[in-house]
Amino acid sequence: MKKNLLFISIVCITICANAQFQAGFNYSMAIPLKEMGKNINLTHSAVVDFRYQFKKTAKNFWLGTQLGAGVYAIKTQRQLYQFSNGSTTEADVRFTSNIINAHLIAGTDLVQSKPITPYVVAKGGLSGFYTGVYIPDPDDQGSCKPLENKNIYKDETWSAGVGAGVKIAGSKIFKKVHSDDWWIDLSANYLTGGTVNYLNVKHLMEHNDDTNFDPKGFNVSFVNVSTNEVHQHQVAEVYTSRINQLDIKLGILVRL
Repeated sequence: MKKNLLFISIVCITICANAQFQAGFNYSMAIPLKEMGKNINLTHSAVVDFRYQFKKTAKNFWLGTQLGAGVYAIKTQRQLYQFSNGSTTEADVRFTSNIINAHLIAGTDLVQSKPITPYVVAKGGLSGFYTGVYIPDPDDQGSCKPLENKNIYKDETWSAGVGAGVKIAGSKIFKKVHSDDWWIDLSANYLTGGTVNYLNVKHLMEHNDDTNFDPKGFNVSFVNVSTNEVHQHQVAEVYTSRINQLDIKLGILVRL
């Protein structure tokens, strides 16, 4: 056990001694493509990545991790629900749809020690789609109300991508700045992945008939305040497609 810990410690020290640490802080705009492009909007994200740029013979090569959190929909729609006894109730349905990405990244600079450095990058990991559905209690005290005000729909799958970018040294943009410790980082990446289920809030439809359920719909349980009878009503559609996005990223890369 002690020998294993010693070996791991030596490996970590060796990597740190032969690597330059960098951190990137970025804005990302992901454009949905193909089938996904029909169902969801642009995704606006904040992305952080940490890179380990090697030195000596492998100094063009870097590894790291990338974490992103974004939103593709914030929407409120007033929906009318009809019950089996003919009564109706109206409620505002608030949707917040997010995408979380976590990837390992690997890249290589195409030139060395230049103020403008093009590079290529590949990444792989997981993507999660999450939609929070909030339905406040209706103002009509004699009507029906949701059993739970907050509902979550989520699904995750693998994702991977390739892309290209360019790093522009700060000294190239600001002539009076003679530091090479930070860069403007601009890149474009194509991201694909497995099949994922997500709520479509791009084209919401009203569902006021509780007798015919869509098996692919997202249903919420309501309770009649007077009779305690529980009903389910569809509040959104669930769509299934492969991940297909073109990700355009702009940020600052800083040497730590």
